[in-house]
Amino acid sequence: MSSWLNAPGVHSKRRPDEQSDIADGARRSVGQHHAVAALFVRNSRAPDWTPLEALAKRYQLTASEIRVVDAALRLSTREAMADALGISKSTVKTHLNHVYRKCAVRNQSGLIKLIAGLGRA
Repeated sequence: MSSWLNAPGVHSKRRPDEQSDIADGARRSVGQHHAVAALFVRNSRAPDWTPLEALAKRYQLTASEIRVVDAALRLSTREAMADALGISKSTVKTHLNHVYRKCAVRNQSGLIKLIAGLGRA
């Protein structure tokens, strides 16, 4: 058996139906050994997401909501957002209210602060 198996903290378990014999100081197994290991590999670097992508993933925003958020970052009024997106002001208002609720912010200013914080995280 490999010497690393005898290191402190390393335990070898045998099934009850397996038997081993000691001969000349070496361990011989009559049964079969099965190695079992799990290896989890994770990229330690955070993904290179834009703040909007991070917002969408973290708060599960729809594509339409993200388009309205993007317009809200560039434009100041709902009317300007509606014109730029080709949708009505009431649709902009609905999407923004859904975004505010999902992101737990109260208004456009709170949303912008949240997004700015995502860029630093």
